[in-house]
Amino acid sequence: MIEESLPQFGSYMDGIDYVDRISVYGIAINDVGQILVCRRTMDRIVLPGGGVDGDENLLQALHREIAEETGHRVISERLLFRARQYHAHRGRKPPANKLCHFFAVDLEYDPSIESEDDHEPVWLPPHRLTHAMTFESHAWALERAVSEHQRNG
Repeated sequence: MIEESLPQFGSYMDGIDYVDRISVYGIAINDVGQILVCRRTMDRIVLPGGGVDGDENLLQALHREIAEETGHRVISERLLFRARQYHAHRGRKPPANKLCHFFAVDLEYDPSIESEDDHEPVWLPPHRLTHAMTFESHAWALERAVSEHQRNG
């Protein structure tokens, strides 16, 4: 299901030049209804994913980002939603208005994949994530994905 009118999240700040950045995120729900998220520094909680690099397509970026951040391989994926997210505080990266693509993903853990040190993958129940997500777009997509998952079993 792709949204026709894209919601915009985050706050636009005058005087900042935002670059457009295409990004991808995976929403994995396990057999007991927990969601795979990444705990970052300063207790930030995000969905696994990130920006599309170079000549990558959306699926290549999704598979790469999830492997890098969680040590899991994507077995299947389905595009759920799209939204935009202003993100001005990106360290050395320029401020961006991200075009976020949220995918439902099925995953398999692969112990041979080393995940990034600054991403701690954790499975958490949805009720613990409602107000914990760092980005409003992630919370919005997660809430919708969980509702869809519960409706469809």
